Amino acid sequence: MEQPWFQPLVWMDYRLAVVFTVILPLVLLIWAFAGKSDAIQHLLVIYWRVASLLVITVYLMIGALPISFISALAARILIPVSLWFWVDINEDIDEILEPVINYKIGGEFRYDIFRLRGGYAMYADPTQYTNDGLDRDRMVISGGIGVNTPKFFADLGVINTRYQTDIFPYQGATFFPIEDIPEVDNSIVNIMLTVGINF
Repeated sequence: MEQPWFQPLVWMDYRLAVVFTVILPLVLLIWAFAGKSDAIQHLLVIYWRVASLLVITVYLMIGALPISFISALAARILIPVSLWFWVDINEDIDEILEPVINYKIGGEFRYDIFRLRGGYAMYADPTQYTNDGLDRDRMVISGGIGVNTPKFFADLGVINTRYQTDIFPYQGATFFPIEDIPEVDNSIVNIMLTVGINF
């Protein structure tokens, strides 16, 4: 019996459906649980609940029941509709974070083979609704000296990062009074030495 001309297209549609409706969402779901991304988890749970209609469609098609075409069409309509009417992930982010402006400035002075560098950066804290009085903005001060000859170069850089944090005895222990939470003034210094050959 001669196969219909559109049979390869049917198999292509099936393979693409498996990739984009089963494999890809499953990988994203595993990644969301591993990364503890609650918003993505919620979105994918909604997807899998509605996408279960596709599994029902497969069973109905095995039995060659005409109603399978209706369940297939319903699944393809309900999946985007259910995801569309769910609260946008960006709205969840907006409830936690706010727009900020980060400042960076730096320069380099050169004299013959010698180099002198300096820089300053201020990374603002985007977290909203914090009432603990902490200054979580990160200030970064950097400086460095170096030499650069036709044969080799060497650079010594120092970076100082300063910010405040608080310490809870347990993760998520928000039941402690604000005044009893210890505050920590962090000052981290990184020193880097780079040596290389010019060729």
